[in-house]
Amino acid sequence: MNVLVVGGTGTLGRQIVKKVIADGHSVRCLVRDRVRAQFLEEWGAVLYKGDLNNLENLPEVLEGVDAVITTASAGAGLKGNTIYSVDRGNQVLIEGAKKAGIKLFIFTSIFKCDQYPNVPLMGLKLDREKQLKASGMNYVIFRPTAFLQGVISQYAIPILEQKTVWVLGEPSSVAYISTLDAARFYSLALTKPEVHNQTFALSGTELWTPDELIGLCDELADWPRVPKVTRLPLSLLKFMRKAAKYFEWTRYSADFFEFSEVIASGESFGADMQPTCDAFGVGMGELTTMEQFLGEYFTKMKRKLREMNYKPPKVRTPF
Repeated sequence: MNVLVVGGTGTLGRQIVKKVIADGHSVRCLVRDRVRAQFLEEWGAVLYKGDLNNLENLPEVLEGVDAVITTASAGAGLKGNTIYSVDRGNQVLIEGAKKAGIKLFIFTSIFKCDQYPNVPLMGLKLDREKQLKASGMNYVIFRPTAFLQGVISQYAIPILEQKTVWVLGEPSSVAYISTLDAARFYSLALTKPEVHNQTFALSGTELWTPDELIGLCDELADWPRVPKVTRLPLSLLKFMRKAAKYFEWTRYSADFFEFSEVIASGESFGADMQPTCDAFGVGMGELTTMEQFLGEYFTKMKRKLREMNYKPPKVRTPF
């Protein structure tokens, strides 16, 4: 099958490209920077220059394509890449795919977007879901919670480097899924017509709060110093969102603050993965756990630190 991947340089997208190629499909990627995306070409993907802000060459890119996978996400207004520009791009992408007669469109949405339609990031994803369902194309919609890989920058690295870990609002419990596991479901969706025209949650199998993650990272790091944690109240996050809307250069950041308020609300963000696993023929026990993921990461990092002859402080103190 010939597959177009949009967002192939991202954390999830690159794993999808690698897995889809490994499963024997031909992959082409729409990329903004061919130099930064060279690793995709080395894996076997064909690169087309372009992005969701400029899809003038979309008919050429879609020629001969059987399926489209988009994982495109936005930054807080950086280089014109906002949630609104990405949404417009996805809208044009769906329209173009329909016109080109694409057989299957796989869309990356967001967990619980149907419960928070007034939050811009989530509401726009829900709009594109509705557009895709009305397009007449076969589709698969995935709604991921959060990825294990994000735990590294948020918790593991600060604890290893003995820097502050920031916790926002009322700690929410999140079931994180590995991007490698998620990529497997995307690739399977290409050749499983029984899962087409359905929406699936992508979630880990166990909920984790920030305090539990900090505790696990602290245990695995085994440093003498107690992790330093700074907690920001939800009221401060709301103030930052309101303040950001007053300035042109920060107004897109306000949308992300609003989404962050949902994540920091104390609500659980996890789903029962049994229905998804059953539909795709994947065993629940095959999904990567938090302990496995962080255990491997800390083992590798501590080995590197030993090679560098790094010595942590000897006194265990919360300061």
